[in-house]
Amino acid sequence: MKLKKLVMKNYGKFTDKTIEFSDSLNVVLGENESGKSTARSFIRQMLYGFGSKADGRDIYRSWGTGTLEGELYFSHQGREYCVKRRAGSTKGRDTCELFDLTGGETLDKSASDFIGVCEDTFCKSVFIAQDATLFHGESEEIASRLSNLARYGDENAGADKAIKMIEKQQTSLLHKRGRGGKLAELEDEIHLKKRVLRAAEERSALRAESLFESQRLKSALDELYQKREDLIRIEESDRKQALCNRLCKAKEELFQREKDYTELQAQIAPLSAFSDVKSGEISEIATIDALVERQKTLHASFLSRLITCIALLITAAASVFAGIFISSALFILTAAAFFSCVFAAVLALKTKKDKDKNLIQYGHVCEILSSFNCSNVPEFTDKLNTFTRLKTEAENLSNALDACRAEYAAASECCCCDSAEYQEIPLRHETSRDVDAEIFKITPIYEQAKARLEAETDETPEDIAASIKQLEDEHKEYSSRLLALNTALSALDKARRQMEHEFTPRLNRAASEILGAITHGRHDEVRVTGAFEASILDDIPRAFNLYSFGTAQQVYLALRLALSELLFPNEDMFIVLDEPFAYYDSRRQKAAEDMLLALSEKRQIIIFVCRDNIGIKKTACNYIDINT
Repeated sequence: MKLKKLVMKNYGKFTDKTIEFSDSLNVVLGENESGKSTARSFIRQMLYGFGSKADGRDIYRSWGTGTLEGELYFSHQGREYCVKRRAGSTKGRDTCELFDLTGGETLDKSASDFIGVCEDTFCKSVFIAQDATLFHGESEEIASRLSNLARYGDENAGADKAIKMIEKQQTSLLHKRGRGGKLAELEDEIHLKKRVLRAAEERSALRAESLFESQRLKSALDELYQKREDLIRIEESDRKQALCNRLCKAKEELFQREKDYTELQAQIAPLSAFSDVKSGEISEIATIDALVERQKTLHASFLSRLITCIALLITAAASVFAGIFISSALFILTAAAFFSCVFAAVLALKTKKDKDKNLIQYGHVCEILSSFNCSNVPEFTDKLNTFTRLKTEAENLSNALDACRAEYAAASECCCCDSAEYQEIPLRHETSRDVDAEIFKITPIYEQAKARLEAETDETPEDIAASIKQLEDEHKEYSSRLLALNTALSALDKARRQMEHEFTPRLNRAASEILGAITHGRHDEVRVTGAFEASILDDIPRAFNLYSFGTAQQVYLALRLALSELLFPNEDMFIVLDEPFAYYDSRRQKAAEDMLLALSEKRQIIIFVCRDNIGIKKTACNYIDINT
């Protein structure tokens, strides 16, 4: 696979920027911040996608438009292709199209499918970034990464790491001393559960007795509640019967009151005249005795004065005869007697007038008595008192009768019985209060029994047994997992030994050949030991921390190039290098350039540099100034 052309339409600082590559060696020259890293990231993202925000997808959005899009042209096995990508607001909205320019069709696959390795392996083999060759840390870290890269193609992986991971999982299941770990914890928990099960079985018998008592009490309460409901229904029936009884009683009382009232009215009827009696008439009748006495007095006074008048008249007549026949002086006596007689006659007439007036009054009173069918005052008084009493009784009875009618009407509204069926029914004396008292007595006992049951553990012996079974199954599963880990550890050790005999010698030979060319034979053998520790073999193997940082990077480059040869043995896969000669001296840089120039005859090589100190003739390679 070879890259043909980059078209950065809107990518970072570039807008409609085009870079074309040759099929052999390409040197991309640019000062710091000129966009070399941007162009490298463009190659990777066009092949593998823009990634998520956590991968820094928004870092290279166009400075002008804020968009992220471009095209990458490449060739593979004699056919030309083009991949177009455009970033959306999220990773899910990104668009990607892959065209087969030779066949003129759109392909339903990814550009990374032509490479055949994941993005991480790609970046650690043929796509060598500057930060992958310049490690931040001690030289031991460089050696460790070289060892991992030599073994797995991943500088962050290794056999030791895999073994540690397996041993960590083994320890989490069972500690080396046999105590501790998940399996030991499960065994302890199973043992504890079995003890709990025995205690639960003992409690189960007691619980059964408590449960039986609780059920008995609950059954009794249910019966009492049912009885209470029945009694409530009976009491409701009794209430209706009571209403009917009330209606019957009201009817009887109304009938009796009406009968009494009728009889009373019959007694009042003969005395109805007294209903119109006036207080003046009563006063006049009350004076009848005084009138009788006065009549007698006036009659006596009249008779006395009449007799006196007659006597004086006789005296006057005698005086006249005496004066005539006896002496004239006696005429004086005659005059006195005459005047006394006249005075007595006037008094007698006045008394007669008063007597007649009194007699008229007496006659008027007698007429009043006659109008009330009374012959005398006692009879009138007796009848008047009787009428007043009967009238009061009638008024009281009328009020009682109105109350009886109201009671009868109210009872008729409450009772739905037919009036023809009105009859007094004897009420039951049994009520729901006795049942309530019994419920009140039993309920606390039932609640206490229920509380004792609820206070006990929710786990039954069956639940605990099921829990033990689950724990034993889990223990069996973890035991199988531990066995699998032991098997995996054994297989990993076997694979490591096999790799020592197969892959490691091939990697050593290829890396040693490249390192010998770069160092002019100074260091012509790289060895990856059985423990997968990379070292330089001079007279004896020496670790990287004994050599310069530049030499360590040269070994690293040699291993990378050798690894790319092993990963892609039948592919003309391109190789991208970023500042590979930053720590090389001029002599070794020249050797490395010659080696890369020779390698470019069968592989496309793209080198990004910031200084124009490449010794390769510009006619022998494709020089690209990224600033133009």
